[in-house]
Amino acid sequence: MECKEKKRAATTIAAGNTSEACKTRSREPQSKNDNKIVGFILLDDQPICVVENVGFQRLVEHLEPRYQLPNRHAISDTLIPLKYKQVSNFISERLENAASVSFTTDI
Repeated sequence: MECKEKKRAATTIAAGNTSEACKTRSREPQSKNDNKIVGFILLDDQPICVVENVGFQRLVEHLEPRYQLPNRHAISDTLIPLKYKQVSNFISERLENAASVSFTTDI
């Protein structure tokens, strides 16, 4: 963050307006939180629209006021495909290095 942005963010926070400060923060914490939200949706079989629920939005706002929750379109169009690619690459790497693989199905 450049000095001007830091100063503006500090002034904005001091004035009680955190929405402007949110725009000047780095993408790293945003990306980590986005990843956790996607993990929550995928691991717990939650509907993508859970991010539009007022109660969920209030919870996230309470836990991390600076975090900007992605909308359902960003999750379905960008974040889930990115997670799919990451997991697919991880599995492919593991399978390439495996000495043997066994699959079991239950019919």
